[in-house]
Amino acid sequence: MQITLNSTATMHCNVITDIAIAKQAGFDAIEIIHQKLYRFFDEGGKLSELKQALGAFPVVGIGALWNSDRPGTEGLEQVKKETRRMSDIARKLDCKMVQAVPGPVDIELVKAHHNGTLKDSDKGYRGYLGKTWQETRRGTAVNVREMAKILKENDQVLYLEPLGWAPFCSLKQAIEVIDEAEQDNVGVIIDTWHCYVAGDTPDFVAKMNKGIIKGVHVCDSLPFEGGVPDQNVLRNVMTGEGVIFLKEWMDAIRATGFDGWYSCEFFSRRHHEMDPLTLATTLRNFLHYII
Repeated sequence: MQITLNSTATMHCNVITDIAIAKQAGFDAIEIIHQKLYRFFDEGGKLSELKQALGAFPVVGIGALWNSDRPGTEGLEQVKKETRRMSDIARKLDCKMVQAVPGPVDIELVKAHHNGTLKDSDKGYRGYLGKTWQETRRGTAVNVREMAKILKENDQVLYLEPLGWAPFCSLKQAIEVIDEAEQDNVGVIIDTWHCYVAGDTPDFVAKMNKGIIKGVHVCDSLPFEGGVPDQNVLRNVMTGEGVIFLKEWMDAIRATGFDGWYSCEFFSRRHHEMDPLTLATTLRNFLHYII
């Protein structure tokens, strides 16, 4: 088991600082968001600097490939190009897992669709909004299959994260997509917040095949009362102080036999204004306690 810093917890820090904080706070590994990695390299950062900062400290995951379910030939080619870039960075950092997030990532666009106010002229990625699950599953699996083939070239695994507000939102759906993609290097991350708002249950998780569970995001929530779940509102809470019964979820995950990494993905804007090392240490200690 690895207690892992997710670099959303240190949202306002750069990737070099994230690594230093992960070590100082007592984490076993780090999961790095792509925005920080790409910004580092785009601004002239060197791989040697990043590797020096890491030393032997493991990177367990890099993500995410946003809106990875883009339909059509052009959409798939864009996804494949982005997958190659992320896979190459992961390879250089000795990271064996890359994350993909089917969309739409844009919550406001999904809200507009749900409320009937989304216009044909409105911009933004819509993915499979308004489509049947059969069409969504089939199209998503096409992209997952091609991403997995690219990652396999570098002996890497693709881990999917269903978004609670998207058409593809649940673990049950994830299993169906993985089955249809027919690639042995594809799995799913269990994110307790997305599970909570999507209606997944600990009982369902406890019966999952541990082989497809690639990691865990331990997250909390304010009460969700229906509609489109907005993480900008619902996740503005300290982990352990919300409404998700996290011990029940951890027990369910352990019941599968899973013994991989648990990560503190974190989107509380209020707490992002804390000292980042203090926040990271608090989250690390909570994960150690709850797991």
